[in-house]
Parts: sequence; structure tokens; C-alpha cells
Amino acid sequence: MELTIIIPTKGGDVRHRTLFHTVKLYERQFRHGCKLRILIVIDARNCLDLKNTVNFIEDLSSRARVNIDFTVYSGLNPVWGGIRWLNGDVEYVLIQGDDELPARMKLRYLERYIRRLRDSILQLPVFERTTIPRIKPKVVIGQVNFHGITSNFDALPPRASRPFQIHNLASNRVMPLYLASKYNLEDIKLIGGYGVETHLAFQLIEDGVNLYYVPKIEVANMHLQAERPHWRGPITHGNPFKSASELMRLIREVSRGNLHERSYHQKSLLRLANYLYIAWRFNRRQLAHHILRNFVYGRHYYRGLNVHERMEIIVRARQLVVREYGLLDLTALIDHYIGVLKCML
Repeated sequence: MELTIIIPTKGGDVRHRTLFHTVKLYERQFRHGCKLRILIVIDARNCLDLKNTVNFIEDLSSRARVNIDFTVYSGLNPVWGGIRWLNGDVEYVLIQGDDELPARMKLRYLERYIRRLRDSILQLPVFERTTIPRIKPKVVIGQVNFHGITSNFDALPPRASRPFQIHNLASNRVMPLYLASKYNLEDIKLIGGYGVETHLAFQLIEDGVNLYYVPKIEVANMHLQAERPHWRGPITHGNPFKSASELMRLIREVSRGNLHERSYHQKSLLRLANYLYIAWRFNRRQLAHHILRNFVYGRHYYRGLNVHERMEIIVRARQLVVREYGLLDLTALIDHYIGVLKCML
């Protein structure tokens, strides 16, 4: 089986370090039958130092024990750039971030499910969040549950011992290349590009493609760029680094700059506006209610916002869905939840 791992990167000192660890962790996974290749896609639109990033990847490729290619892409979506670059030259693609660390056993476990569910798309766990690694996840884990669109920090469903069908995607997904190539991700126009994976998932579902979540904690990734207030540690053993202190040091380094209040507020606004648009466009009215309830009551991703901040963001989201998407019929629903928030002030 041919498998290419597409890893988009913006380059830079922190990204170089996490990319290095990601590649090295794939090198250590010998017990699989895949014909494995890594394709690093440099996001040239957002890369601050293109020359140094190219040099770093060339050096990494020359010393790696796995086949590494790279391409520079200047379009809107580097994942799409990687899919286009492959051009049918592989069976399956695994899409993941440069700051996601592949746990041991990931490829061998994944291989088994690709054989079972060949023409489906598989979503692997994105987060491994537990004080006892690989034993039992905490409630704050994953990006997918039975309700559809969720935040990065929703609970793993309780019935999560076997694959189940889902309605949205995050990074770290596996798809047959012929399926991935059908959908131009740059045609999905969303404010700030937020929610492309979820929009794609609903398109796939409309086309009858099966999407499965594969809830095996052993194949989860440690997503280092998650907001740090949600971090629960310490990890004391079972990690793929030399020591727990090395892992925690890397987490602190990668986390710098992620806690800016303005960035969190802007992400909350785009998440709310774009996910409401997606739910409404695909006629998922109950899902729109679910998204708004989570926001209004400050659940999951939004729990760092106080009532006044939530009020400011929902009013701005209402303006965005009208101005950018022309969804006048959605404003009545948003107005209802604005009224609920007013009662909390």
C-alpha cells in the first residue's frame, strides 16, 4: 500500500523544531507494510523565511531514513497544493500538521483500518490528553463527537471503542487520493479560511462518502499548538521523547504567542460565523442551535470568554453572516440567542 503523509508548514524556528520531531517519530515506526513517503508543503503565502525553510527541509531530507519530498505552494490552501503535486502518484494520503506528533503504532494501526474501510475517509484522534499516556483520555480531547461540528476541546464520545461515522474533519485525516483530488479546497470560500475541513466533510457526506472516526488513543497525536489553559499534565512516562522534561520544554516553546487575547477573540468570531454558515448552507438547523448554545453558555472552546465578550462576538458574527454570506434568514435565530445573552448580563 502506498501512503504519502502531506505536512503543510509555514517554516520558522518553532515550526522547524516541531517538524523535525514529527519526521523523526515517523522514522521510528518500522513495523508497517506501507510504501511510505513524506511530502512537506511550504506555505509560501505565510512563510516568513522561505530560503531558510527550504534549506532546513533539504538538510532534513538528506539525513532522514524515510523518503521526503517538498514543494513550495503559493496558493490559498497548502493541503490542496500537496494533493495537486502528487497528481495520482500514490494510493492514500495522510494529512497532518507540522506540529502534530505521531504516536507509536500509528501507521500499523492505520494500515489495518485502511484495508477494512478502503473507500472511506478516516479521521484519527488529534489529541492525546491524559496524565497516564495511552490509558484513558480525559474528557477534554478530540475534535469530533456525535453532534457534528465541535471545538478542539470537546469530549471524546463514551462509545468510542470502535470506528463510528462522523460529520466533520480535522487535520490528521486519511483519504484515497482519487477522492481527495475531486475537491478543490481553494474553492471553499470562508472568512479567514476557517472551517475548510468541516465544509469539505459535508460535501463528502452529500456525495455518499463514508467518514469514520478511529478512536484509538494509541494513534493520537500531541497537538502542541492547542491553547495552554486546557493542558493537563504532567506526562511522566510513555512519551516518545528522551524525557518528560524535554516534551514539556517543547510544548512551552511552541505555545508562546498562542495565548494572545486578541487572537483568541478573533478565532472565536470566525469559528462562530463560519460554522453557522456551514450548518445553515447544508440545512442542519439543529446543528446551528447546538453551535449557538455552546457559544452562549461558554462551553468547550468558548469557556475562556466572559459574558460581555460573548455578547460582543455574537453581534459581530451576526454582521458577518449577513455581509459575507447574505444569510438574512439566519439572523432571527442569532437574535434569539443574543436575547439569551442579554438576560445573563
